[in-house]
Amino acid sequence: MAEGNANTGAEGATPCAPGSVLSVPLTETSPGAYETWWPVPADLTPGIYDVVGCLTLAGHPRVGQPPAVLIVQAAPAAPPSAAAPQPPSAPPTAAPPSTAPVPSEEAPAAAGAGVGPAPPQPATPVYLVPQPEPQPAAPGGDASLPQAATWGAAQTRSVPAGELWVDTNDQVIVGVRCSQANVTLTVGVRYWTADGQFGGGTLVLTPPSTRALKYYSFALSAGYLTGVAVQATSGITARGQCYVQVMLARGPLAAFNVYQLLTAGYLSPTDVLGWPGGGWQRALSFPGYLYAPALNFAANSVSVTSPSYACWRVWAFMAEFVASANVGTRVPYLQWTPGFTSNSWDVVSPSGFTAGQTVSFNFLRSAMVGGAGPSQVTIPLAGGNLLTGAGLLKAATDGALAGDDIAGASIVVEEVLEETSGFG
Repeated sequence: MAEGNANTGAEGATPCAPGSVLSVPLTETSPGAYETWWPVPADLTPGIYDVVGCLTLAGHPRVGQPPAVLIVQAAPAAPPSAAAPQPPSAPPTAAPPSTAPVPSEEAPAAAGAGVGPAPPQPATPVYLVPQPEPQPAAPGGDASLPQAATWGAAQTRSVPAGELWVDTNDQVIVGVRCSQANVTLTVGVRYWTADGQFGGGTLVLTPPSTRALKYYSFALSAGYLTGVAVQATSGITARGQCYVQVMLARGPLAAFNVYQLLTAGYLSPTDVLGWPGGGWQRALSFPGYLYAPALNFAANSVSVTSPSYACWRVWAFMAEFVASANVGTRVPYLQWTPGFTSNSWDVVSPSGFTAGQTVSFNFLRSAMVGGAGPSQVTIPLAGGNLLTGAGLLKAATDGALAGDDIAGASIVVEEVLEETSGFG
């Protein structure tokens, strides 16, 4: 029970002067918190009132006089009964007036106070409903990524590293230049489809051996391009024989527009080109393919012509000259016509040979190790020793006489591929 001793608030009045005693039943709504409800006169204007009084605990008044707040709400339109309501076990959603929670079973009594304005009526509560996470739009203005079974368990959208969003307008273009016959290449394409599954396939190519550039295409579906790889499955024996470019493009194969170069370089029996991470290399990049091409022999000369769409670096060219019995001095020379021009340059031997002699003339990119015998002459080749497509290299003699001949010849070149005639 709580006893509330009225205090008029007049100056000089004794603070806890005896007054009315209000018996208030309290209900513990939570541990240590007590609340109570009681009826008020029907003509009492709804509002917020200050309750002032003395709190007496076990017959002893407390020194402090904490104020309490009384909130009076309008009576319901149709009360369930005329009897005073019983304290509920828990406060309803729209609770009648209540005092502030106190830590004991005794509460201050209302002693009267000024009447405040009517409180504003609360609006209908607005609840924040969690909204689903927005889906990121695909690059290039395409529709958002779809909901898919493989993505449904994830709360985020994960896309592959170096992702490229593609659709049915896109295609992988593979450009091939090859110098060998019976070559087979396999192109593998892998992408993450729009329904969340991995798709792709392979394209088997048999390029011509003309060294000319030929294009192939691989159609794509909507999704993320995740990988492209090209490997030689037959016909390639060394680097420099087959050059490949892999691009992403739109448009018909005869007139496509490239908007990304994926990878480019040479294939070999052990080298595979791929994207991502494959890098890029120009076709005119050494080291290349070392071999000895066939030579063309004439009455008193030997020559070789580099094929179209090729670039040679000449390492060595040897010719063995046999002089007839006719008296006279012959001076061998090497004629070099690069291919990108019709002009020729001659590399002339510092010494000649006479009737009845057989001499090997070695035109080398670098000086020969060791000395040359009496029947050998070593001539260093100057410059880069390069022949582009349709270049000519010919060994002959000045002062050749009837009966002179070429007993043998050989050449070693290093070949890379180039689309244009000349240096690209």
